[in-house]
Amino acid sequence: MTISVRLDDKTKQALKVRARKAGVSMSELVRMAVVEKLNKNEQMPPRKTPYELWQEIFTGNDSGGVDDSERVKELVTKAINEKHARRDSK
Repeated sequence: MTISVRLDDKTKQALKVRARKAGVSMSELVRMAVVEKLNKNEQMPPRKTPYELWQEIFTGNDSGGVDDSERVKELVTKAINEKHARRDSK
């Protein structure tokens, strides 16, 4: 079975060097690494869903302040008044 793996230049170069030092091909070194990883039988953490990631980003960092979306009318009125004040002061 053939599997393609994309590597950045730095990783590819490191793989070449390590394979050369070990006296094996790059393919053989990758095969060995995969087998070693699979034999460790470590549990991979479950992947988070997009919703779980969103929750971490947007609900985990509560500033404790009032949400601007709850004050939209007040903020828009303030912005309009400031614009008129600048215009009127000219």
